[in-house]
Amino acid sequence: MQTQPQTDHSMKLLPPRKYPVFIVDDDESYLAALGFRLMKDDAHHNYKIYCYSSGEEAIHHLNLEPKVIILDYYLNPKDPEAMSGLDVIRKVRMVHPEIPIVILSGQHNINIALETLHQGVYTYLLKDRTALSKVEQIIRALIHEGPLS
Repeated sequence: MQTQPQTDHSMKLLPPRKYPVFIVDDDESYLAALGFRLMKDDAHHNYKIYCYSSGEEAIHHLNLEPKVIILDYYLNPKDPEAMSGLDVIRKVRMVHPEIPIVILSGQHNINIALETLHQGVYTYLLKDRTALSKVEQIIRALIHEGPLS
């Protein structure tokens, strides 16, 4: 007599993993706008948005192992004790060199862009009217496909 395989009905499917995405910007209104736009989409995608207004906060939470970091270049420029975007890049690279960092800045200075690219950032975007949609596309691509080699 053949028996039917038994199934465990108590076993439940786990929800898909939500990958952490950090947004770091000292401009509270821009941080809120970008965070809101991405958070309204995160229910449809497998990422969770964490917003930080300082580099120190973001570094403190690196244990969450973000899949992507969106970072403003100039963080708290009036506070000489505050970490700059470049400081954040260097700290992240020391601990998690594999995390893609996207610079999102209002700086149109090619030397700054080149300096950050030299430090290994994934890309440098200007804060313009197309920046939010570009950030969304980059996050989705990096989470679903991983960084380009």
